[in-house]
Amino acid sequence: MIHAFILGEGLVRRHQDGDGWEQLHHDFDQRFLLYYAADPANADRAFTATQLGGILASEDGGRNWHQVGTD
Repeated sequence: MIHAFILGEGLVRRHQDGDGWEQLHHDFDQRFLLYYAADPANADRAFTATQLGGILASEDGGRNWHQVGTD
C-alpha cells in the first residue's frame, strides 16, 4: 500500500494491485504533512508530523486524526 499527501487533496492511498487513488482525509486545517509513519504491527495505526510542529495520530487507517501530546 502506498500513502501520499497531496496539497489541496489531502491524504490518499493506493493498494499495490489497485487502480487509482482513494482519498482518506482532506481537512488538515491549514496543515500539511511532512512525515508519515505507519505501524507495521497494526495497519490501522499511523502517525504524521506537520509543518506547525504537531504530531497527529490515526487509529483507523488515516480517516480520522487527533493531536498527540496535548493535555
